[in-house]
Amino acid sequence: SRPPAAARRWLPPRGAVLPPWPPGGEGGPGPRSSASPPRGAAAMPTIYPSPPKPLLLFVTNVKNARTIWVEISINDNIHMLKRYVNRKMEIPIGDMILIYLGEELKNDTRIKDSKLSRMVDNAPSLSEDCTIHLIDIKDTPTDLREPPPPPAVP
Repeated sequence: SRPPAAARRWLPPRGAVLPPWPPGGEGGPGPRSSASPPRGAAAMPTIYPSPPKPLLLFVTNVKNARTIWVEISINDNIHMLKRYVNRKMEIPIGDMILIYLGEELKNDTRIKDSKLSRMVDNAPSLSEDCTIHLIDIKDTPTDLREPPPPPAVP
């Protein structure tokens, strides 16, 4: 049996923007504030644009060819991408080098500001276009590694 109509709760559709509550202003019933619309006039709801769709990326370790997938927002930076990869591959973030189209992806670069943004514009199929190559520094020969930066002298 269904509850009576007065007892059923009405929920707005997902993503709907509702006018402020209570209708009399923020202080509850009482005199209306000058910022509220006049009685009888409907308040215009604020409609926000939907967030960007997540980007599906494939990250392949060049040593063992293990491939994982990552969903990430185009507004995130490369460091966030490395954190997601770290969760799945258990490679320390400091030991990762991510390569896309022959270019290293720097930590402070946002995805939409890097070469990865062309994936958003072109909407590639699931192919090499959306594959990022991962190099683990520990897997490279020591004579090919970049020398560590010199210690700072106070």
